[in-house]
Amino acid sequence: MATFLSLFETRFFDARNFFSRSSEPEDLKRNQFGGTLGGPVIRDRLFFFGSYEGTRQRLASLQNNLVPSRDQRRGSMLGLPALYDPATTDPATRRRQPFEGNIIPASRLDPIATALLNYIPEPNSPGDRYIITTAQKLTENQYNFRTDYKATEKDSFFFRFTQDHRTQENPGPFGTIVGGKQDDVLSINGVLSYTRLFSPTKI
Repeated sequence: MATFLSLFETRFFDARNFFSRSSEPEDLKRNQFGGTLGGPVIRDRLFFFGSYEGTRQRLASLQNNLVPSRDQRRGSMLGLPALYDPATTDPATRRRQPFEGNIIPASRLDPIATALLNYIPEPNSPGDRYIITTAQKLTENQYNFRTDYKATEKDSFFFRFTQDHRTQENPGPFGTIVGGKQDDVLSINGVLSYTRLFSPTKI
């Protein structure tokens, strides 16, 4: 006996994201398909059953993030609460002096923070926002197999094997390596069983 099934889904019924720059909803492509096959190998003795299920999904995801402005990248914090220079702390009063003009001198900018800014884009929308659409990818394959064997009227065996391999890619909110995530999960399960019928009341 064999059965086959395939499901297909698109963005046709989806709504446009409120923050999207496009008038169209985000792309969605999801295919889920599979089938089963089973039957006897030796009549009344040996049977088998197998199945496969696959999933492929490509989903566009709108990312709306607040990023440092061009001035902030250069150390200018105008319009923000006052920044105090930790190097000017008075030991007696424990008070510090604010940076002049609320601007951190270029010589005082941390080189590590400056290097990280190379991976964070500049704003492309009002309000120091960076809006981008990234693609999430999901790929999954699942296999199942079982066989049953009746050796005698009192002895029977079965063996089952299952494997599920799932990979998922979620790009970072800026379309760069910052904040990105990739999952690769492999699950394997196997069972071997033997049943002995000793009497009509004992197994």
